[in-house]
Amino acid sequence: MSPSAYDRLTVNSPNPAARFTQRSRHERGIRLVKQHLSPSSAILDYGSNNGDFLNTLAGGGWTGPLYGYDPYVTPKAPSFTPVGNLGEIPDEVLDAVLAFETLEHVDDHVLEEFISFCERSLRAGGVLIISVPIMVGPILLLKYPNAVFINKSRWRYSARELFRAAILWQQVPRSKSGAYLDHKGFDYRVLRQRLACSFAPISIGYSPFPGLGPALNSQAFMCFRAMSTSDRI
Repeated sequence: MSPSAYDRLTVNSPNPAARFTQRSRHERGIRLVKQHLSPSSAILDYGSNNGDFLNTLAGGGWTGPLYGYDPYVTPKAPSFTPVGNLGEIPDEVLDAVLAFETLEHVDDHVLEEFISFCERSLRAGGVLIISVPIMVGPILLLKYPNAVFINKSRWRYSARELFRAAILWQQVPRSKSGAYLDHKGFDYRVLRQRLACSFAPISIGYSPFPGLGPALNSQAFMCFRAMSTSDRI
């Protein structure tokens, strides 16, 4: 997906509600990074796309090393270091790994590779900051029309699947378009449980309306801290 196409689906969506939620997600990500890290911290953004998030940090006076990894996008004039292969990152050099709106698209084996990379590359006490879409509960009834009629997404729910996911909060089968998984069937609760086996949970929050919980929010933000090998489940 090109950077311009990605922007149209997110921060520059023609749907005002979708545009608001995506811009709120970006702002919340910036706040969480500043809350957990100092400006001299070393960060890698996994799934950095056009690098807008890292460029925002760099433009705000960030002095620590900034790395962006995205095998599908070559950023133009980045204010960070693009990484073509995660093997380029040495062990225990990062203070944080970020993954915003990325892990919902990966297969299980890619997720395990990501977890192994984080365990290897994060310093002791380093943080993992994740945002993923909420695709269960009533919010799905608002997201689905936007995906189908405005974004022209290929994923489709049957009436039974939509009822199970939106009303009963149950998982439905995943679907795949091209090289990666669609949002359909993704469950942030399952991802959080898996990550908690390898990292110590710090917090979970929701965007764009933190006080309303997951039922009426678009994204979940999850923060974890790197653990020693002996502390992992």
